[in-house]
Amino acid sequence: IGVNVPVTVQTRGGLQSMSIGAKVSYAPPEIDFVEPDYLIAGSTEQVLVITVMDAGQDPNAPIEASVDNVACMTVFLDVHASAIECLLADTFPFGVVSKTLVVAVSVAGQRSQPMNIELIGQPSVLLVNPSTAPTQGMGSALAAPVIVVGTNFGRQASDVVSVTVGGVPSPRV
Repeated sequence: IGVNVPVTVQTRGGLQSMSIGAKVSYAPPEIDFVEPDYLIAGSTEQVLVITVMDAGQDPNAPIEASVDNVACMTVFLDVHASAIECLLADTFPFGVVSKTLVVAVSVAGQRSQPMNIELIGQPSVLLVNPSTAPTQGMGSALAAPVIVVGTNFGRQASDVVSVTVGGVPSPRV
């Protein structure tokens, strides 16, 4: 792994070639995919698994991974799975507005082509249907289901952790 790596040949007799400048550069790592392919703004300690090709087999090779030029706190390479685990910091510096984030990997000084993932920004409620619903008593939860329509709720049900109406938690999300 690396750039301008010297090439030597050793014979059965134990003699080794003299280096006269013959060197080779390995292909840079290539990001195959990133899981998950999105992050939720405001979340802490998010982990990305970056699957790479051409990362080499040397577990001691220096590895760096970044999201929007912010270095991952912890980077771990599983050479058998060609997967890099990237732990992002508690202080999530990407803001609250939806945007594209750039993921990049560097192995032994060779940088991959970037891959984009999505930052899902602050959620916004646009519509509630029906707009009038009975309650289960004074200041309690709604007695009938309502449909909440909006943006940036995430991509899967587990991305939404709670819904409140007038500060009262909804029993079902």
